[in-house]
Amino acid sequence: MAPQQRNRLSSSVIAEDRKVLQAIQDIDGYTPHNLVHATAELVLRDDVLRQAEIAVERAVLALDAARTRQHTAAWDLHDSLQGAKEEIIGQFGSDSQIMHAIGYKKRSEHKRPKSRQPAVSA
Repeated sequence: MAPQQRNRLSSSVIAEDRKVLQAIQDIDGYTPHNLVHATAELVLRDDVLRQAEIAVERAVLALDAARTRQHTAAWDLHDSLQGAKEEIIGQFGSDSQIMHAIGYKKRSEHKRPKSRQPAVSA
């Protein structure tokens, strides 16, 4: 087992490994002592890797689709709630106690603008 096995291999390393596998497949008479290194076993491990890569691609696509659905649903809810707030203001008025329930200040709680004092010329 390699000491860096916890780190992901880069795509360039995997591509190089696949070139080596192709070269091994082209060698006539290759008979390793350890059958784990046999050509058929190496091809099987490459197939497992390819299936895992396909599974990751599918998962990424599914995640993107789920994020798009979440984004759309969030905006749909937000837009609907904005409309509901306007309906509440129209039904109960902008100075009603219900304004607090929907996160607004009552109209009477807003500070009134102060009149400006004319500039004093010296």
